[in-house]
Amino acid sequence: MSVKIKRINGFSNFSILIMIETVIYPISDARKTMNLQDFESQYRHGMDETLNELQTAMLLVVQAQRKISEIGNNVQNLSQIVEEFITSQESE
Repeated sequence: MSVKIKRINGFSNFSILIMIETVIYPISDARKTMNLQDFESQYRHGMDETLNELQTAMLLVVQAQRKISEIGNNVQNLSQIVEEFITSQESE
C-alpha cells in the first residue's frame, strides 16, 4: 500500500492538502518467491515511505489548522471594525 498526497497552492503560498489517495498494488509472483531477508527489506522500506508520507500529511493538516485559525481571527477583527464604524456613524 502506498499513499499519494496531492496538493494545490492557495492564497499566500499556503499548501492545502486536498486529497489522499490510497493505492494498493497487487502481490506479484516475484513477491511470493522472495526470501525472508528480501521480504523484510521491502517491508521496512514500504513502512518507512508510508510513515514519512503520513508525517507529511500530518504537518500539512497542522498548517491548515493554523491558517484556518488565522483566517477566523481576521474575520472576527473585521467584524469588530465594521460594528464600531456602524456605531460611530449612528451616533453622528
